[in-house]
Amino acid sequence: MVPGQNWLMPKLCNCILRPFVKALRASYLQGVCFSTLLLVPMLLLGQNTPAYKPKFTRILFVLDGSGSMKDKWGEQTKFEIAKKLLARTVDSIQKADPTVEIGIRIFGHQNTRDEKNCKDTKLEVPFAKANKNEVEAALGKVDPKGWTLIAYSIYQAAQDFPTQPDVKNALIIVTDGLETCGGDICAASKMLKEKRITLKPFIIGMGLKPEEEKAFNCVGAFINAGTEQGFKQALTTTVAQSLGTTTVQINLLDGNGKPTETNVEISIYDSHSHQLVYNFVHSLNEAGLPDTLRLDPVGEYDVLVHTIPSVGKQQIQLEPGVHNTIPIISPQGSLKILEGAGYKTSYLQCMVSISGTHQTLDVQSANSISKYLVGAYDIEALTLPRLVFKNVQIEAGKTKELQIPASGTLNLLFAKQGIGSIYRNVNGELEMVYQFDQLQERQTLELLPGQYIFIYRLASSSTASETEQSKFDISSGNITTLKF
Repeated sequence: MVPGQNWLMPKLCNCILRPFVKALRASYLQGVCFSTLLLVPMLLLGQNTPAYKPKFTRILFVLDGSGSMKDKWGEQTKFEIAKKLLARTVDSIQKADPTVEIGIRIFGHQNTRDEKNCKDTKLEVPFAKANKNEVEAALGKVDPKGWTLIAYSIYQAAQDFPTQPDVKNALIIVTDGLETCGGDICAASKMLKEKRITLKPFIIGMGLKPEEEKAFNCVGAFINAGTEQGFKQALTTTVAQSLGTTTVQINLLDGNGKPTETNVEISIYDSHSHQLVYNFVHSLNEAGLPDTLRLDPVGEYDVLVHTIPSVGKQQIQLEPGVHNTIPIISPQGSLKILEGAGYKTSYLQCMVSISGTHQTLDVQSANSISKYLVGAYDIEALTLPRLVFKNVQIEAGKTKELQIPASGTLNLLFAKQGIGSIYRNVNGELEMVYQFDQLQERQTLELLPGQYIFIYRLASSSTASETEQSKFDISSGNITTLKF
């Protein structure tokens, strides 16, 4: 992994504050109490849990009422089986949790195929609690006869959900065929996702062919039921996930692919609005497991891990009602910067950048240890003169140590004001180390050990011949004094 390939924002220096079991594969039991299904994810919760908790859940069933639903499945038609099991499911849901609101939208049931009505969809049962009788009555009046208008029905379903915060909306589509009205079901599903209206839709197919299943890949979680028993199980799974608690853990993977990296700030953003959803410091509990978070399963998320440089993942879709694990490769090593024996400048800072670039990722103080992602870095110590370490390799789980010689002190004493600069000889050429603006009676500098040249002329002098030159040595922890 190459550090610095940040997908959301660059990591700035330390002087800028860093931002603050696939569960529930239950078998269907007729009349099962869904409250049992809701308890399982709660056992997975750890420390540091966000406060997301919906007031209640709405489930909208969008049921195919087209002509093909009259086809037989055994002794009954597909529609007779669907309405029977759907009514039982609604009864079980609302007995387990009376706060759940159920709505029923049906399409293809008001006009015949010959009429080719591609807007034949209606909310037959508005959202309400304890409305099993209304559901049964509405389903009992339906006579399948028309076309399959899934895309248009999804668009209309988006309008069915009241605008209300802190409510979880779920959409379960039941159909035995593909779109026949030319609608774009992918675009309809994308609209739901971007507007964060509902959970990613669940689609229950009633006897679709394998090649037909692919058409729903862009829509949501698809379950194809080939029998009445399969349809029962599909209803159980989709309802359980709609009602269940969605939890998340972020695994920060080390150099061995193990989730041992921790104590890093993490920010979670909404993928489409880019609004900050949550900040937390990643932790491991006593069992070595990462934090378990409760997040709204509607929409998509971007996760930014504030390592140096930062890493993350985009457009993460959570599977509702189960425990989700998000692995992020983030192996780190440590950099230890030390000043040598002698006088130490407590304010010495070092700029850290990705090797070969000029992008400052961090400013690390001398005599400290900081963590960085595995990779190559250039370290520039803000000494006089600058000291640069090129291509410093940071390895996973290891500490790289850099030694900076302790500075020495130069005292310059002047009888009169003057003009001057300090140089050093680099490969036969003079390189300026420090230029004085106006020399005062006393000047003090901290310089790395080495040989230097001071070039000076009185400010009042008008001839170049009065320029003075003095060579001097600096050693760690010692004071060198020059008088003019």
